[in-house]
Amino acid sequence: MSNGDVIAERLLHLGGSAQATIPVRLERPVPDGNDYRCYYSMGWTTGEYRGYAIGIDAFQSIIFALQRIGTEIYTSKAHKEEHLYWLEMGGGFGFLLPDNLSDLREGDDK
Repeated sequence: MSNGDVIAERLLHLGGSAQATIPVRLERPVPDGNDYRCYYSMGWTTGEYRGYAIGIDAFQSIIFALQRIGTEIYTSKAHKEEHLYWLEMGGGFGFLLPDNLSDLREGDDK
């Protein structure tokens, strides 16, 4: 059901020995029955991960997708090994996290 219409992209970076760019993309929400589905993708070095979030309207599906992206990043092996960054190491990633993971926030995300 993905329409492939990317509405936002952010490039994260892997430091250390990996030295790679990790694109994070958010697609335009699409109707899904009475709800909306918002797809996103992350171009990890091990391959692209695609996911989605469902909300009762387009705004809610975007908010939930941003939270899922934040969760994926903050719980990733790349972050845990402290090699993943956006603008600077330890500065945060600029994505939302659900309240139950708020203790993982760092840098400007706090």
